[in-house]
Amino acid sequence: MRNIVISSALAMLAGSLGFGLGGCKGGTGDDNSGGNGPGGPSTGSGLGGTSCALVSANLPLGSKGTTPSIVWGGSAFAVVWQSTDVDAGNIQVAMVDGDGKLVSEAAVTTSGNTSAVPVIARLGQGFVVVWRDSDGAIRGRKLDSGGTPSGAEFQLSANGNPAARPALAETSAGVVVSWGDQGQAFVGLVGDGVMSQKTGLPNATFPAVAGAGADLGVAWSEGGAVKFSKVSATSLTPGNPVSHEATAQNLAMASGDGHFLVAWEDTRSGEEEIYVTFGDDSGGDEVIAELEGGSANWPSVAWIGDYAAVAYYQFRDGPPRIYLSFVDADLGHVGEDVQVAEEAARFPALSWSGDRLGIAWAVKDGGVEMAVADCK
Repeated sequence: MRNIVISSALAMLAGSLGFGLGGCKGGTGDDNSGGNGPGGPSTGSGLGGTSCALVSANLPLGSKGTTPSIVWGGSAFAVVWQSTDVDAGNIQVAMVDGDGKLVSEAAVTTSGNTSAVPVIARLGQGFVVVWRDSDGAIRGRKLDSGGTPSGAEFQLSANGNPAARPALAETSAGVVVSWGDQGQAFVGLVGDGVMSQKTGLPNATFPAVAGAGADLGVAWSEGGAVKFSKVSATSLTPGNPVSHEATAQNLAMASGDGHFLVAWEDTRSGEEEIYVTFGDDSGGDEVIAELEGGSANWPSVAWIGDYAAVAYYQFRDGPPRIYLSFVDADLGHVGEDVQVAEEAARFPALSWSGDRLGIAWAVKDGGVEMAVADCK
């Protein structure tokens, strides 16, 4: 195990915390050791020694699919994903209550395009879903508060990058969308079915955004660095960015408790690792999220009150599985890594309700599933 805890006091704390989740092995890499068998993690135990406990696990959300995105809507989690049941890519949505019970499902789009990498954010009393279509366009559609599509699909921007992955953030000025295009990235404000404002980030790739009231955090990869800028959500104009040396892709962001948290997949060591930092508050410090070796990919992050939850999929001497790590405001580890589900799975997504953590993922060659943890 790599010792990557910044604070020696926190290292002592992590060593003293128990690892109480029955089905989670904390990174042994052994598919058959410990746990509760193929049924997955048990509920009611502490996650990796933290104050979080699963209240629902391995909830299937329906169709075969990939790359889910999740957001808390005030009374339920809304989860969207690229469904591959009928053709190469339609967008589906499911509503799941705070106890992890499926409430409803609906199709967001069933057009002839292959629609991929959807993301969802709150918009007023409802939601907006944004995705990339196979014709290169970045498109979206609104949902009402119950997850029912409202109005027609709309195009936000043409796009020349066939691998673009949009990101969304809720701010007091509206929902901000970012995506990578050819040789640059863009950040825009989503109006009533149109892009009301748009700012370019030259030479940027893998942009990510997070909102905190009127403030917007923007992070991106550029050359050999991860760059972060805090801007007004109305102006969208980055100032001089804070830079971290990195070989980065697949950035993710979250905000909370005065922090803008940035996570990314880094290959500087020759193996994919998940790095975490706190934007302009970090003083240059960063930490590797996972406590065990093995290629780690596709981070998602949420600030859950006293610390951050970081999800990723990792190959630990076997197929990819979903793990959670916990990092506090001093970039120290809290407790141990947690394996979320028994199945081979990828593409985790996190959302925080204020006391419940929603975790969605895609089972390899299967459907999208979800778990809910109580972190009061």
